[in-house]
Amino acid sequence: MPTTIYQNVVSQARASDGTMVESATDIGHTGTGEQAVSASGGEVATISGFAVAYEPPTALRYLELRSPVRVGDQYTTLDLHRKDSGYDADGDGRNDAVDYAIYSRVIGTETVDLVHAPGVKTVRVRTTQAVRYTLSYSGQQTEVVSATTDLWYAEGVGIVKRVDDYPSSVAETGRDVTTEELVVFDGVAKGLGPMAKTALTTAGGQRVQEFRAAVGFGDHVLLMTMLQAGQDAGVTVHKLDARGQWLSGHDVAGFPNSDAQLVRLGERVLALAHDDAGIVMQAFDAEGVPAGSGVRLVSGSLTRLAGAWWYGAAVSRDTLWVVWEEQVGGTFGTYRLRAQPFDAAGRALAAASTLTEGQSTANSISGLSATGRSSGAALVTWSEFSDGQGYLRYAVLDGQSAPDVHGIGPISFTASLKPAVVSSGSALLWVSPSRGGALSGVTLSQDGSILTTPGKSLLEEVLPVEWWSRTDGFVLSGDQTIDIVAQEQNAKLWPEDFPRALQTLTELKPGAGSLAATGTVRLLARGIDSWPTALVELDGRILMIIWESAGLSTQVVWRRP
Repeated sequence: MPTTIYQNVVSQARASDGTMVESATDIGHTGTGEQAVSASGGEVATISGFAVAYEPPTALRYLELRSPVRVGDQYTTLDLHRKDSGYDADGDGRNDAVDYAIYSRVIGTETVDLVHAPGVKTVRVRTTQAVRYTLSYSGQQTEVVSATTDLWYAEGVGIVKRVDDYPSSVAETGRDVTTEELVVFDGVAKGLGPMAKTALTTAGGQRVQEFRAAVGFGDHVLLMTMLQAGQDAGVTVHKLDARGQWLSGHDVAGFPNSDAQLVRLGERVLALAHDDAGIVMQAFDAEGVPAGSGVRLVSGSLTRLAGAWWYGAAVSRDTLWVVWEEQVGGTFGTYRLRAQPFDAAGRALAAASTLTEGQSTANSISGLSATGRSSGAALVTWSEFSDGQGYLRYAVLDGQSAPDVHGIGPISFTASLKPAVVSSGSALLWVSPSRGGALSGVTLSQDGSILTTPGKSLLEEVLPVEWWSRTDGFVLSGDQTIDIVAQEQNAKLWPEDFPRALQTLTELKPGAGSLAATGTVRLLARGIDSWPTALVELDGRILMIIWESAGLSTQVVWRRP
């Protein structure tokens, strides 16, 4: 039989009697439906109308689950006999008797692979409806005709899969089987999968433009944009709610914006940018309101040699670290990568340290990146070409302590390190061109040294995840996990699709050993519409910020319960 694809949207609303009314747009591909759902006394049940023969409809309570859930448990909803079924099955002019039963049975635990969440642990329950007639002409009983509905329940979500198996209304086809699998669950405070992408507009309906940076506060986001496109100075800090909707905005007209960055330090957000005289900082409170005036952190003419960024900022404990590249003596002089700690007010806590230096004629650095967290160390990474050989280097910045610099190499492959810092420790990630663009990575020990898999080289530290066939090295350091946007090549979102590249969002949690051997991963979204410019971690979800030609959009991706 041909396969028909359809969509069923289920919504819930609280009724005046305290029950939950559940509505469906196309349940079992049979049209709209509605039922009352209750969860009390350790039982989950639905209530819907039921009628036999000429009897008036009555409210029938279908018991679906009872705590504690035990494999093999059976719940009887209905077991009745009626002498008059209202139906003449044998055609003798008299209605026949009927036996009708409805019961549910706990089949067991199973793992279900959903499109955005493979490997979901569930409990499977089967509800059977069975009917049998006693013929008035002969007194014989007909064969039992049955229909089943299988439901798979996942903790923290509810029903994630449904299979209906009913006798077909067309005799030649035998049975009609419909399968429904959860794609997206929006539980307001929790959910699963990606929500719809929405355009980001202000209260006046104006599309927000020109992304610069963003940070999260658990229940809201502060987003920085250019105040006016085409102008070198002026920024706006917007406050967005946890669903990516615009709430408010505050302008700072004179702040440089060409490469502005944001870092969170406690309940403050610090904006950093450079101008012709060095690096400046402007503080904002947690609502995005400017706090005081701008402060100059670094003075002097700084020249970028190579790479995407020439300065970076990260937080370690209660300290702001600023890292920048400067050139001494002109084009043929010496380059230096410097780091200096500051407090939240922009006061220097120590003199600047030199992380690396070399002659500009033969050497260079690129791919500077920095990240950190308020309860741990910050991590700065860069690539360096020195004396004809390539190196990957990183520095651990812990509080106000002097930077601890490490190096990997010389290396025989081209890669750009991306730092990640989570509550369980730090990690370095990179894309391996020699491995087809696969994502590789290592964790760092307490002393800053790398933890590798015994007997493997760095080239073999590939993370064993099949959907990471290509990445652009996009990494977000969250509180518990490292969240990574990647691309899966020649893939299908649905069986009938043509193969194509699919954007994915995955969370990676480092383990106690090497990242490849002990790290654990969970897919959060597959088939994202647009490649995000930034990811912001919020409570129970990730907000993707997407920058397109028409302006900025936002999209929520839920963390799995």
